[in-house]
Amino acid sequence: MPVSPASSCRLGGVLLALLLLVGCAVAPPDDAAEADAERDLRVRQAEIALRLGDPFNAAELFERAADLAEGETADRLRLQAALVHLDVGDRERAEALLGMLADVDAPAVAPLATIVRARLALPEDAADWVQRLRPVPADLIPRVEAWWLGALAAAHRAADDPLEAARVLDRQTPLLASERDRRINRERLWSALMALPLPQLRELVPAAPDRFGAWLELAHALRVNRLDAAATEEAVAGWRERYPEHPAAGEFSEARLAEQLQRLRPPERITVMLPFTGRLGSVAEAVQRGMLVALYDMPADERPTLQFQDVGEDGSNVIAAYRRAQEWGADLVVGPLTKSALEQLAIWDNYPVPVLALNRRDEVRGQPGLFQFGLAPEDDAMTAARLAVQLGHRRLTVLVPDSDWGDRVAASFVAGLHAAGGRALEVQSYRPDGEDLSEPLRALFDLDASEARHRRLQGVIGRGLEFEPRRRADMQALFAPAFPDMARLIIPQVRFHRGLGLPVLATSHAYSGTPAPDADADMNGLMFVETPWVLGELQTPELTRTARTLAETWPDTAARYPRLAALGVDALRLSAPVDVLAVEPRLTLEGATGELSVDDQGRVRRELLPARIRSGRIESLVFPSAEVPEWLR
Repeated sequence: MPVSPASSCRLGGVLLALLLLVGCAVAPPDDAAEADAERDLRVRQAEIALRLGDPFNAAELFERAADLAEGETADRLRLQAALVHLDVGDRERAEALLGMLADVDAPAVAPLATIVRARLALPEDAADWVQRLRPVPADLIPRVEAWWLGALAAAHRAADDPLEAARVLDRQTPLLASERDRRINRERLWSALMALPLPQLRELVPAAPDRFGAWLELAHALRVNRLDAAATEEAVAGWRERYPEHPAAGEFSEARLAEQLQRLRPPERITVMLPFTGRLGSVAEAVQRGMLVALYDMPADERPTLQFQDVGEDGSNVIAAYRRAQEWGADLVVGPLTKSALEQLAIWDNYPVPVLALNRRDEVRGQPGLFQFGLAPEDDAMTAARLAVQLGHRRLTVLVPDSDWGDRVAASFVAGLHAAGGRALEVQSYRPDGEDLSEPLRALFDLDASEARHRRLQGVIGRGLEFEPRRRADMQALFAPAFPDMARLIIPQVRFHRGLGLPVLATSHAYSGTPAPDADADMNGLMFVETPWVLGELQTPELTRTARTLAETWPDTAARYPRLAALGVDALRLSAPVDVLAVEPRLTLEGATGELSVDDQGRVRRELLPARIRSGRIESLVFPSAEVPEWLR
């Protein structure tokens, strides 16, 4: 009569129970022969328990067998018990058993003792243990070889070498006795592959893979398509067709596929905390409208339920709002919007309901479940620095307002410029409420030094000389982030102070987001970075449709608060993949506010697009990386 897998498991459990009962019924041995028979019975029972996936009973049986043995035989059995204890996480008992050994260096027990000592020592001295465990001794029995390889894989992983850990785990698989152990082994192998940097994984996939190469190919196929459900399904189906006999071809790949598709589904319930009352009411409304147009452009069966909560201008009730979100059963909280409210919310070490905050504070770092996403000027500055170097401008001066905002933008630009291979020659600041920039510009351009040289030369020769001040020769461009009114003042004054033809770069803050060609004509030639939403360079049909929906439904919001509406759009679009992006920093999501990624501190980073003002209007700045147009040189 056929036996189902479930019946087989029950039968195995019954057989094990009978073996244990038989063992318990045996009378205490009276001589050495009976003791040996009793010990051998315990060992057989332990081995059956391991094959049936019952490590707890296996460890106890190995210990009881050791109590019936002497010398190296007892030590060997205690070490096997110790290894089983380690497999289930009982380090304390494993250490106790290791301490009972008479001689850990005896030839008969040395390999097992080495494995136990390595497992207990890790993750300390990981690189040393990798060397001590390689090469694998040739004369080990399969079970001991499997334990040895497990310790070596753990050492590689602790030494931050997930690729070698995965190779060793693949080699270990055929040596494992139980399906439970093989399943755990596959999960560990997969975890190691997930820890590989995506570019390295891409390079490792062989043209005609062996078994391990097929593992690499599956890992790459899933990871590179993590943000695309249809591409994920197609990739896994193709892989299974190519490798139908692979250990991962059945239940394992199905489980990974289902897991990945589930993570791409938006949360079912989202609480949105915004300051609907007070001075920021119109700002909150713009974000809300962005979320709503994104919501109704989603397939009906994927739309989450949104609950909006007013947390007020000061955000003083943000903690109470978060607790209400928990009680409601929210899967995600979006908001708060202000830095002060975020500071109040950032009081826990972890968050039972994940939070996608709509602002960012550098002081708030790396709390599990807390992601920070906002229109941070630091992202603009970093992108502007990369743009400058891409245009061939590696030596720049910096002019910023004397304010916290100016300091933050300047620091980010200088750091980004340095990282891209450029250098900031000098930083000058100006009063934010002033209009005359003569003093900081003359200092940046070294015009005072030029005039001083003229006076010295005139004194030497004793007569007047024709003279025209010259700006410093080592400066290739100027970075001058500012808000629209000040940006319109900066460009004419730069030209007046011998800056004619000098490239000037800024952040998106220089452009209001609304066309004003007469006023913006003063900024002609200014290059800056801008959101795809404002620039009209959206990268997906879905985003283009959403932008059109907003313009038709709420034209006032589309005109007055385009970036805030785009923030709302991206907040909803990030609700599903934000945790995926957090573990795959190389992956990016094409968003309304930029190309989005998540760093290791849970901060959403934005890469913006290059733009310029020409004839008072914004236009894209598009060029091949190797060919910079003449008008930009």
